Amino acid sequence: MIKVGYLVSYDYNMLMTSVRQLYSYVDKIVVAIDKDYKTWSGNSFIIPDSFFDEIKAFDTKNIIEFYFDNFYISSLTPMDCEIRERNLVLKKLGRGWKIQLDVDEYVYDFEVVSKYLKKYWYLTLFPKFTPLCFTGKLVTLFKEVENGYVFIDNDERFPFITNQNFNTHSRRNIHIKNFYSNISVIHQSWARGERDIKIKVENWGHRDDFNTKDYIQFWKK
Repeated sequence: MIKVGYLVSYDYNMLMTSVRQLYSYVDKIVVAIDKDYKTWSGNSFIIPDSFFDEIKAFDTKNIIEFYFDNFYISSLTPMDCEIRERNLVLKKLGRGWKIQLDVDEYVYDFEVVSKYLKKYWYLTLFPKFTPLCFTGKLVTLFKEVENGYVFIDNDERFPFITNQNFNTHSRRNIHIKNFYSNISVIHQSWARGERDIKIKVENWGHRDDFNTKDYIQFWKK
């Protein structure tokens, strides 16, 4: 089985763009939302009822499951909260190929990806003995311009498909082998309005990793 886990908060409105790329080819989708509607920084966010109505109407296969829990822990850093939530979602997904995506990540040509994963279905039978993770290539969009997007042209690899129940940092598990794949994932990341960028850097797991105010000024220029 192929299963997908999403962590949803302030940028919930991007989720359906991602889900539409893969819905026809997966068996289960778990959408994790903090039950108190708190980000990893402890800030509040609002998700309108229309969001849930849209997903319910779209989910004709009845494979999308909402997972509400305490994902903000005040004694933890934002990154520690992220790691904890990702691990809880991995366990919630159960056995199979587990794809860890953010709402602003869109897998290119997922039909090909699903055929590739199903070819190696047997590696999910006894994951304790065949621990592995596939990495993809992020195509990170930096800014929206008149005729499209400016993107960051580098070979940024990130782990996002696994048969395991545990990460050591974000989506990465340093104790298992990573296999490179040529799967491209479009990452909308910085291609947002200025207000949305500020909300992002104040609330995501990397909040304390660099000087976000300086970076926003760089992005604006």
